[in-house]
Amino acid sequence: MNDIEMAFSLAQQYHGNQMYGNKPYIYHLQEVLRLCQEANLPIEYQITAILHDIIEDTECTHETIKRLFGHDIWDAVRHITHLKNEDYFENYLPKVKENNISKNIKLFDLLSNLEHAILNPSKYSKLIKKYQKALFILIN
Repeated sequence: MNDIEMAFSLAQQYHGNQMYGNKPYIYHLQEVLRLCQEANLPIEYQITAILHDIIEDTECTHETIKRLFGHDIWDAVRHITHLKNEDYFENYLPKVKENNISKNIKLFDLLSNLEHAILNPSKYSKLIKKYQKALFILIN
């Protein structure tokens, strides 16, 4: 099993029955990965794309990520993980920007989320504004 397959296996194990709208959560991870692959980003970015929500949304631990994928991917996942006590704009996004891998994956994550939200703008208008503001912060 290669690292991409191992990351998907871990994501499937931990995200399990979580949903992304009306689709299995793994769909969102595949979309973020697709954006990375279309940009020809290195394997570390692709693995982080698959794992970017695993600490934040599941019981998976930092230790598991570090043991299976090494320091660089663990560090990127650590930077992209939004902690419950972190203000999104004041603390979280500046932390994401500290790591180049996490910054790029967060941009793709936001693009994927925005693409999903604009399909139903009346339902997701607040999220659309949040994603737009976050994109602006990350690219400046």
